[in-house]
Amino acid sequence: MFFIPFFAAAAATSVCSPVLGFEDAVAATRAKWVVSGETHGTNEMPAMFANLVCLASRSAPVIVAVEQPEEDQTAIDTYFSSNGGKEAEAAFLHATMWRSGQPDSVLDGRSSQAMFNLFRTLWKLHKQGRIQRVIAFQASLEFKDGAFRMPWLDHKPIDQVEYEKRMAALIRGGGEDASRVLVLTGSAHARLKPMEQFQTLQPMASFLPRREILTLLLTSTGRGNAWNCTEAGCGVHEIEEATQPKREVILQNDPSQPYSGTLFLGGPLTASLPQRTAQ
Repeated sequence: MFFIPFFAAAAATSVCSPVLGFEDAVAATRAKWVVSGETHGTNEMPAMFANLVCLASRSAPVIVAVEQPEEDQTAIDTYFSSNGGKEAEAAFLHATMWRSGQPDSVLDGRSSQAMFNLFRTLWKLHKQGRIQRVIAFQASLEFKDGAFRMPWLDHKPIDQVEYEKRMAALIRGGGEDASRVLVLTGSAHARLKPMEQFQTLQPMASFLPRREILTLLLTSTGRGNAWNCTEAGCGVHEIEEATQPKREVILQNDPSQPYSGTLFLGGPLTASLPQRTAQ
């Protein structure tokens, strides 16, 4: 039996609640590729993404892409074709993304209880015919000869630009036949422009069709927490973001900005612990 904490269950029941400006932003940009840039390891951001998927799929089925290992695609497909019961969930928890057997010190937030709850919500929407499929697009890596290598590029040592290109290619390859693709990824990958300190590093979103993309930075209000990895290690860390206390999407209308707009969550963040602790 899997324990889902009250705050996660509450988040699942609140999907498809209005987000001021979201549907107008999608319509205004004519976006096929809607990219949400999150801070890994919170309860609120995966729940908000589930809500966006619910809103976007009211008119037509969508495809969803999540920053999880591409080698988990079979496990994801198997789970979404299942009855969603306890045995199916137990089997799904053996996927690479949950990093069974690894210490908490290497878990960066994508293996969280909130992420597992997101998959549960997406499963329900899939069974309702509102999601065509879910794509895993975190590029596969292997550790060989003392270095991380790219098995999909002649096993060359890791190159971050090629890594970002690979993620974009997986999204495009899995979503070409969709009317709309909703993507959840870390905020650095969701940028349309490089970070100032890494001017030669093109982020994943910049390799998606520019005229058909809407990238939203998810942000919160006040002090909060997230389970993520910093120089101090992986665990619960404090976050402070001073923004407006309203659930709203505001477009930038400025091509020099790294995102198309910002999605304000309207409240503080709370950390979501690794899913395996809930077993």
